[in-house]
Amino acid sequence: MNNIYNEFFTTLKEYLVTLEIDKKHKGIEGCSSQEIESIEKRKGNLPIAYKEYLKSIGKKFLFEFMDAEDMAFDDLDYIEQFGGKVFKTNQFKMERPYMVISERRNEYITLIYLDKGNNPKTWIMSKYWDEEEKGKNLEIRTDSFTDLILVFFQQSLINFPFTFNWVTEEDQKDKDVVEKRYINWFRNLQSIEEKIKSNSSKNTLVKQLNDKFLDYYLPSKSTIIEELNKSNFGTTINNVKKTDNIAPQNSNKNKIIKWIKKLFN
Repeated sequence: MNNIYNEFFTTLKEYLVTLEIDKKHKGIEGCSSQEIESIEKRKGNLPIAYKEYLKSIGKKFLFEFMDAEDMAFDDLDYIEQFGGKVFKTNQFKMERPYMVISERRNEYITLIYLDKGNNPKTWIMSKYWDEEEKGKNLEIRTDSFTDLILVFFQQSLINFPFTFNWVTEEDQKDKDVVEKRYINWFRNLQSIEEKIKSNSSKNTLVKQLNDKFLDYYLPSKSTIIEELNKSNFGTTINNVKKTDNIAPQNSNKNKIIKWIKKLFN
């Protein structure tokens, strides 16, 4: 059973590194065995899915991957403290073994119960009472922990390309920086498709991960290749190699932005 989750998170980490998601932030790093044991000394045995998350990618704040939701081991003290404040605000008393695993912008927390198997449901609680729901402020967020990770993966595929248009003063020294970012993204997408083709994993969780990726990429694959070739990028995306000199001489930032909106919206 352990290998199912290990392979899932190992594959996810490989995809995130390939796509360069969170590369500019704190990077993607897993926890040591000692760090995971430090949690279990306080909380007891952790679900295997959550432990494999910690081991593979769970040490640092993955701002881009989790859309500003903080599930980092490095920030667990604050996450748990904020969780206590949320419980107090909601006059909620926990009567089962649990762990608050994340918070987002001091708005809500996500928690798991520690007595519900290897891949437990995730639960969400906002900071304030929901008067329309008569105070019922604890709800199921996803049917499993890995389902939540798949939600993050899907939304990061959609959201990440729009960060390419945020250009710093230093970035502006390269007039083609935006185009290069998009081209690099397209190539990295293709690289993952090739990885999927070459890996016939029977792991159902890995298949779900791959399905999320292919649902995003395949509908636009032929259009990406066609547009890049028409736009004088010098070679097809199928044969191109990574290089620092990848933008056309007559670069057009607005045209690139229109591509991405047309392809993935």
